[in-house]
Amino acid sequence: MLAAAQLFVLSSRLDPGKMGEGFPVAILEAAVAGKPVITTRTCGASEIIEDRVTGRLVPLEDAEALAKAICESLGDRAGTQAMAAALRQKVRTEFTWRRAYQAYASLFRA
Repeated sequence: MLAAAQLFVLSSRLDPGKMGEGFPVAILEAAVAGKPVITTRTCGASEIIEDRVTGRLVPLEDAEALAKAICESLGDRAGTQAMAAALRQKVRTEFTWRRAYQAYASLFRA
């Protein structure tokens, strides 16, 4: 389904202590697949997405903002594809197993 999608939308919600997104690996998967990403501004999403640079971030619990971002993205194919390409490059360089290992290993060296 991801391969056929024009956009990847992750509309996570947040209710502290009850529900919420940790680090959204699904965004990384969409990025590697070259899909433009629209997501809510939840925990890990803002670590991955820079609004209007590598994707779109909208406020939590704001269905109108989410719908607007989807419509704008579908109407601006060139801009949306540029953000998808920037996100893919960011993920391929910053979110690798090697970097994750190095970050964890540095915790034990300190």
